[in-house]
Amino acid sequence: MKENIIDSILLDLDGTLVDTASEMHLALNVLLNEEEMELQPYEAVRPHVSNGVMGIFNTIFEDSPEVNGRRFNRYLDIYEEHLGINAQVFPGMNEV
Repeated sequence: MKENIIDSILLDLDGTLVDTASEMHLALNVLLNEEEMELQPYEAVRPHVSNGVMGIFNTIFEDSPEVNGRRFNRYLDIYEEHLGINAQVFPGMNEV
């Protein structure tokens, strides 16, 4: 009989295990640059990361849902391109 070498599989769906705030910030600034808008400092974006992309968008953009829908889709493309560049496992998660 084969021995299982995998003890567990952990999925991080909401940023509990891996801190992706810096990548969310990067993706936002790439989008803002494309839109020729003022870039945002990390400190202004970080408090809204736990509310997801729309939480960030609601603090930055005041446009119509249609415009924000287009932005949202573009943001997701940018985020996917940059995923894993700056992500850091939260302290203690390696031991888990």
